[in-house]
Amino acid sequence: MNFEKPYQISEIVASVAIIISLIYVAVQVQQNTQAIKHSAGNYAADQARKLFTMSADPDHRALLFRAWLDPESVQGVDKLGFFGIMHDYFRTLENVYYQQVDGALDPRLWDGLLRSIGFTLSLPGTRYYWSERRIWYSDDFQSFIDKTMVDFPEGVMPLAGS
Repeated sequence: MNFEKPYQISEIVASVAIIISLIYVAVQVQQNTQAIKHSAGNYAADQARKLFTMSADPDHRALLFRAWLDPESVQGVDKLGFFGIMHDYFRTLENVYYQQVDGALDPRLWDGLLRSIGFTLSLPGTRYYWSERRIWYSDDFQSFIDKTMVDFPEGVMPLAGS
């Protein structure tokens, strides 16, 4: 009895099964990567909207508008409130920035977010906050914000009606 032929056939079947399994795993990894990118993109968009949703409240809107345009005029409790809003904004940006660095964010979404970030960074109040609190953030993120501020100089994109 020749056991070599059934053994060779089983080796071929096993090899084909392994190849099919590897293809399946590769497809699953690719789908998972896309799902992570979509999730990261949704998070980034939700967090970006969060700042602007705050402006629906008349008190927040007035504080943001005043502080963004003339940060020196904001003192005491208002300064604390503005710094709280900016802290939340920059923590969100830091998180989104690292998602982008790690490739978890769709580059097309990042492109639009970068313009929005640039607009906010061009405002005097944002620059004032950053100069006071930049040390609270990671070194890489500080470098990113500093470079972005150069790319979007102060006053280049003023708020409408200002």
